[in-house]
Amino acid sequence: MFINLALPTVMFTEPDGVKKNMSKEFDVIYGGPITMIPEGFTVFDKVDLNEGSMTVQQLMDWFA
Repeated sequence: MFINLALPTVMFTEPDGVKKNMSKEFDVIYGGPITMIPEGFTVFDKVDLNEGSMTVQQLMDWFA
């Protein structure tokens, strides 16, 4: 439901589905290929990292 307080309007709406990010051979913004890992990642997905204190190199090794 959307209520506009500036105007006397109430609109019933339904949200769109979650956009899944997919790999592309060419992206116009980046000017090259885009690889999504994992394929179909959404803004609602997350990664829990319970490894304690790490350096950046240890983090990169953990992701690999």
